[in-house]
Amino acid sequence: MDRRYDLVFLLTLAATVICGHNGTASVVGTAPNVQGWKGEDIRLPCDIQEEPLTVQWVKGSISDQQQRTLKAEFFGGELDSLEERFDIDKNFSLVITDLEVADEGLYYCEVLLKNTQSFGNSTIMTINSMASRHTIEECVDKSQSRQSRCTYQSPSNIPFSLTCVVSGFKPNISMLWTEESGKRLNSVVSQQNTLSDGTYERFETITVSAEHETEQTMMCMATGDSVDGTSVVEITVLPLPGFVKC
Repeated sequence: MDRRYDLVFLLTLAATVICGHNGTASVVGTAPNVQGWKGEDIRLPCDIQEEPLTVQWVKGSISDQQQRTLKAEFFGGELDSLEERFDIDKNFSLVITDLEVADEGLYYCEVLLKNTQSFGNSTIMTINSMASRHTIEECVDKSQSRQSRCTYQSPSNIPFSLTCVVSGFKPNISMLWTEESGKRLNSVVSQQNTLSDGTYERFETITVSAEHETEQTMMCMATGDSVDGTSVVEITVLPLPGFVKC
């Protein structure tokens, strides 16, 4: 397996130096850029105009073999998956199931023809992720991943903080706190972290000076592809016990 891989790599590298990856589309055609979503499946096409002897899908660099990972190949009339979730279909496309953010990167379809000529072309794959959680931390029911509204008993210590959190998203989103009237509220703390699966988590905290006698409703809006356009959660701060609006 290693000798076969090294042979195809050297032949493909030689052909790339002469032809260049972008100049071989007439023999090997790939999509320059593809976008997938975490947890879904994707197909990276490789359109080969002549009958191949070997087809290899490699992730990494064309010039640095140490950074290259062979994912799947076609050799001797057989398809061989070399890594779980990666396979080559009958049309020599790379099929990846249950996508992870770590899968994104540069992929090469490298082809050795029966006449010993070799060609290759590349695809850049990016992976996005839908947010798994959008909520306000002070909401009572924290079991819901997406909680559209809740009530919160105003504490005796005023002012106090409210924190909105969005987790599991990629690419980046924008977040905004507003009053019910639409007036923007400035965040006093804004923090974004990268989670272990490569997605992001963001916190936006505001300071509230509650009115003892009346309810106050505030909304946290997140905007971006990873929240399907716009996602809004709201919290209504209840008056302190014993205060009655006349």
